[in-house]
Amino acid sequence: MTTPTARPTVILTAIMGFAVLGTTILGACADPAAQPAIPHSQITLPVIPNTVGVVAHSCDRVGARFLAGTSLADREEWYGSQLRAAGEYPLCQSPEQPQVVYRLTWIPSFHPSVIVRIERTSVGYQLRAKTLSGAGGYDPGHLARDTVSSLAGTDLATLASLLAAARFWQLPTTPLPDGMIGLDGAQWMLEGLSDGRYHIVDRWSPNSDGPDAAFRQLADWLLARSGLVDASIVREY
Repeated sequence: MTTPTARPTVILTAIMGFAVLGTTILGACADPAAQPAIPHSQITLPVIPNTVGVVAHSCDRVGARFLAGTSLADREEWYGSQLRAAGEYPLCQSPEQPQVVYRLTWIPSFHPSVIVRIERTSVGYQLRAKTLSGAGGYDPGHLARDTVSSLAGTDLATLASLLAAARFWQLPTTPLPDGMIGLDGAQWMLEGLSDGRYHIVDRWSPNSDGPDAAFRQLADWLLARSGLVDASIVREY
């Protein structure tokens, strides 16, 4: 008995079905980079637990003081003069202020100070970097450069990793036992404001291979990402 020959219409339908199936499989296996990007406004840093840092002061309480209520209050005149010259504001709780902020204030003795601030805005995270015209150990001068750029998800992933490696939120504000500070070198001060908590860490010329190596790596990345200071100058401090 002879097997009936498949009709051309049936064969065509089967071929089309395999083509659709193949397209579906290829689409599922496509390069993730080709998939739609996550909007910047949906990329976030990890939530900070309420067991680290201190409760952030209200802006009404601190006023124009940058270090009010911290163990660095005696350095308000020095550090505050640098921050005020750059047009910065105290990190505190206010409906008008960003509520996730990390700010590095780098104060080298013989070079201009650099401030690098990362903050969450309504459209995602941005990096604002400023440099002054004076010298950190002397007169701060005036605002010389002010740049703003958006941060990609890879930047935030790097920042989150560096913050975790440095254990920023668990570090003492000053090195134990007495908060070492030198005559020359640079002050590396990093503040964090997140989820209603505030923390500040201040180091004098931390060594890249010492106990604050991870903190130094975090701050080095912020300075490099700012694009405002040459790496050779940073290495001097």
